[in-house]
Amino acid sequence: MFPLRNQYLKEMGVDVWLLRGSRAIARPAPAAEQKVVPIAKTDAGPVRTGQVEVAPPARRQQPKVATGPVPAFQFCFMDYPGLSLVFEVPIEASSLPEPQRRFATDVVTAWRGASDPKITSFKWPMVKSQHVDQSESAAAAALAQRVRDAGQTMLLFGEIAAKWIEPSAGDRKVLKFPAMQVYFAEPARKRELWRTLTSELESAR
Repeated sequence: MFPLRNQYLKEMGVDVWLLRGSRAIARPAPAAEQKVVPIAKTDAGPVRTGQVEVAPPARRQQPKVATGPVPAFQFCFMDYPGLSLVFEVPIEASSLPEPQRRFATDVVTAWRGASDPKITSFKWPMVKSQHVDQSESAAAAALAQRVRDAGQTMLLFGEIAAKWIEPSAGDRKVLKFPAMQVYFAEPARKRELWRTLTSELESAR
């Protein structure tokens, strides 16, 4: 009875004095109720419907890019019917310099009487990106695609042009010459070029 009276007095705002030793012992608060996760039944068996740990989304794997040195070069193609001239061009150049173009046109016209050529360039690397394969093997494969459109006879001017293009020339007739700048620095070597072309023309008849 006393505990009930004391509770009423306390709610009325009256201080309740208790003798020492008669202080009520606080009981621990009841533990929080634990929620029971229901189990849903399916044809395939019981399935828990509580919290499910969701794995983080898998990261997309970036395509592997071949590593290694990236070659840098530029070639200019002058394509005539059945004939292609390929020149080394500085990587920063926008086209074949006009003096070299005139000289090459004069030589081919005198040699075969060819018409105006189709002039295109091939530059590597084609784009500046770390996510694109620009290795030597990729450069060789891309250049081989370009060589497929070249003439059956190819005149390669420069060691770099010969190094890269000759392996993919297939059964084409390939004639290798020094870089075009050599003929401007040493005009006497133009005779050597002409003799080679004349000999090749005679053997083809």
